[in-house]
Amino acid sequence: MKGILVVDDHPVIAKACRLVLEPLGIENVVSASTVDAGYEAFVEHEPEVSVVDLTLHKEHLAGITLIKRIRAYAPAANILVFSMRSDRNSFFSAIEAGASGYVIKDSPTREFTKAIEEVRSGRRYIDTQLALNLSFSRNAALSSREQRIIYLLRDTPVEREVGLETNRC
Repeated sequence: MKGILVVDDHPVIAKACRLVLEPLGIENVVSASTVDAGYEAFVEHEPEVSVVDLTLHKEHLAGITLIKRIRAYAPAANILVFSMRSDRNSFFSAIEAGASGYVIKDSPTREFTKAIEEVRSGRRYIDTQLALNLSFSRNAALSSREQRIIYLLRDTPVEREVGLETNRC
């Protein structure tokens, strides 16, 4: 098994990810704390999934740069954003840069592990609460492109549960 790469500038996050992933049988968790170190670790280890925080060393959306670099090197890479940022601009920037999924850090552990499993299997994933927040945003309606992205990423069983309807664009 190739394992997981966690790129986050907080060492406790990498350790916590390792502890959460061990019960899934994932023992090889490599961590990095900068864009350059993350890219080098990706090239060296070729992980099954790269878990990327968007804000590294207080640099707003530095993770987007890493996602683009990984995508340029390995177009089929599985990249999961794991971030405190739950705003629509961060989400859509990450997806457009090439992220395969997006989970916010204050989600339950089972949401994170489900996202890892989905992205690891080559599928897309969007955090359930984030999808609901984006779908029911009061500030601005989603563009047809944004609606399409959510439609393609959404977690169908949860939406059936909560009755979320998304326009098919």
